[in-house]
Amino acid sequence: MDVEPHSRRAWIWAGACSIASGLVTLQANGGPVRLWIGAGLMAVALLLVAFGGGRRSNIVRGDLLGTVALALWAVWVLVRAAAEALPALATVAPGPAFDLVWLALVLVAAVMIARAGGFRSPWRWAPLVMLGAVAVTWALAQVILIGASMTADQETLTAVSSFASLILAAWPVALGVLAILAGTGLGRGARSVEVVESPGAAPVHDQHP
Repeated sequence: MDVEPHSRRAWIWAGACSIASGLVTLQANGGPVRLWIGAGLMAVALLLVAFGGGRRSNIVRGDLLGTVALALWAVWVLVRAAAEALPALATVAPGPAFDLVWLALVLVAAVMIARAGGFRSPWRWAPLVMLGAVAVTWALAQVILIGASMTADQETLTAVSSFASLILAAWPVALGVLAILAGTGLGRGARSVEVVESPGAAPVHDQHP
């Protein structure tokens, strides 16, 4: 079953929103407004790949678990922004524990994208590879931050926090590029994405004029 044109358009818009979210997050100034704009763009991107073009034609090929994970990820993004922007809600995001919820949701979504069979390797594994890079960076940052906080090394705390923020901001940009490439069939070359209906079905190649 080929990907419907409206689904492709949804993925392209989702990619644009995801890239914009990462770029907004990278801005040093803006305060709560920056947080809300970045979170809103990312939530829209996630909902577009989850429901854009219809649930059966989404990025996880209608898989219920993957679709729910994407939707809850969008909710997580908004809750995180609210917790950071509104001091009264600070207890909603208890540091690393809350981030683990994000990690679980993204892991489920990435695995479902890989299992959906909508795209052939290596593209189906790209979200998992990106998640692995982010998870390793996050874990190392937590270890370094704990050590630096015990020694009151403010310079190390600032440097590690800045680096971790950069990696986390680069994540939606990379996802956005991937979504746009998926929506456009990865260009017009011979190595464009192949869409298949099932593991035993013959591949259907995207046709471009």
